[in-house]
Amino acid sequence: MPAAVRKLAISFGMVYIPISLYTAVQEKGIGFHQITRDGMRQPRFKGFRSDA
Repeated sequence: MPAAVRKLAISFGMVYIPISLYTAVQEKGIGFHQITRDGMRQPRFKGFRSDA
């Protein structure tokens, strides 16, 4: 496990939450897909012209 770059803490009154920050070891992307309300499929969009 890589060493922590920074160690800090957040406190709310009597609650103390320790936090350690690490450098990224892999680049990962996130993908989002829209689905229709009536089922688990992606919606179809018709193209349009903005100058018409």
